[in-house]
Amino acid sequence: AAGAAVDGRRRLEPPMAATLLALWAIAFAAVGPPGSRQIRPSVPAVAQPPVAPLALVGGTQLGRPGKRAPTARLCATEHILVEKEEAPPTAAAVPLVARVQRERMPNADFAVVRSMEVPHNMTAGTRLPVALTLLAPDQFGSLSRARKTVRRSGVLVNGVISDCAVAVSPGDAVELRMRVNSGYAPRGVPPFPVEVVYEDDHLAVVLKPAGVVTHPPPGGAPGSRSMRTAITYALAAPPPGTLEALYRPHLVHRLDRPTSGLMLAAKTKPAQVGLQRLFASRAIGKRYTAVVAGRVPHERGLIDSPVGGKDAQTRYEVTGRHRSLRIGGGHLTTLRLYPQTGRTHQLRIHCAHVLGCPIVGDTAYGYGRGKPQLPPPPPPVTADSLQPAPPLPLPSSQP
Repeated sequence: AAGAAVDGRRRLEPPMAATLLALWAIAFAAVGPPGSRQIRPSVPAVAQPPVAPLALVGGTQLGRPGKRAPTARLCATEHILVEKEEAPPTAAAVPLVARVQRERMPNADFAVVRSMEVPHNMTAGTRLPVALTLLAPDQFGSLSRARKTVRRSGVLVNGVISDCAVAVSPGDAVELRMRVNSGYAPRGVPPFPVEVVYEDDHLAVVLKPAGVVTHPPPGGAPGSRSMRTAITYALAAPPPGTLEALYRPHLVHRLDRPTSGLMLAAKTKPAQVGLQRLFASRAIGKRYTAVVAGRVPHERGLIDSPVGGKDAQTRYEVTGRHRSLRIGGGHLTTLRLYPQTGRTHQLRIHCAHVLGCPIVGDTAYGYGRGKPQLPPPPPPVTADSLQPAPPLPLPSSQP
C-alpha cells in the first residue's frame, strides 16, 4: 500500500500516505533486506504502539521446542524468558525468531526436602506417579497417594512443577517439596469471635458456640458463619520454616449446629494425621452435657442401638433432676453422655428414641416449630442389658 502511494497508482490523503510510509520503513528496518529468511512473506508483521518491550515469536511454539508455529506474532516479553537463537537482542532490532519458555519463580512457602534421580534401569516414559512409588516406596505406598502429592504441586522434575501426565526418563532429577509456610491470610473481619482455649505451633483447642456449623454446606454457609472460616482469624499461623505446615488450620472433627463445645484444630500435617488416628481408634474421650425432657429411670447405663444401620453405643449417667412446668411431663434430667461411636446425630437419636427423653431445644427429634413431644416408644434395652460404667476420668484443671 505504501508502494502504491509512492508510485501514484492510488490517490491517498497526505497524512495517510505518510503513516503508511513510516510503517513500511519500520518493517523494512526490522526484517532486513529482501531475501533474508526471518519471517514468512505471506504473514506481515503487525505494528503496535511501543507501550512495552515487544518480541516477535515465530517458528517455535511456546514451550514446545522443534514444533513449527503456523504464524508469526507479536508477544509482550513481560514475565517470559526469551532466548534468541543467533544473537542477543539489542535496542535497535527486536529478535524475530525466539524460543520462549515460561519462567517458574521460586515459592517461599515450599522447601525441597528430598532429591532423587531416576535410575537407568527404569523404563523411559514412566508416568510420574508410578515412578514415585518405585523411587520412594516408603513414602508412597499407594498410587493414589503419589497422585495426590503430584496434584498438590509437591513434586519437581528437573526443577519444574509437574503433573500426573509427565513422563520421566533415566537421569531426570525428581525433587519432593513440602509446605513450610501457611501462605493463607484471611481478609476482612471475622464472622464471629472464637475463644481459643489452648494453642501451640501444631494444634489448637477452640470453643465452638451454638448456632454455627462446623463446615459450610455446599454453596457456603450464610455469611460464612462456619467454624472453618472463623478459626483462620483466631489462630496464629505456624512459625516460618515449619515442615508440612497446612495452608490453613483444619478441624479434625465436627459438632452439630446447635451444639457448643471444644474442638481440635491441626496446623500441621503430622498433627492432623495423628489426631485423626486417635479419633479413629477411640483413644480420645468425648463427654457431653445435655438437659433432656422427661425422667430417665436409671442413674447410668449403656445404650446399644444402631443409628443409620450402623452400630452405635452411648454411655450415660444422671447428674441432676429438676421440675418443669411445661415439658417433659413435669421433669427435666441433666445427663452426661459418653459416645463410644461417632454416628451422625447419635446422641440426639439415642436420647429421643431409646431413652424417650429428647434433648431440650432439639427441633429435629424433640420439641420445636410446633412439634409435639415424641411418645416414649418401648425401650429396646432392658435393665439387664444396661451395663453400669464409671465416667471417663477427666482432670479438674482441664476445661
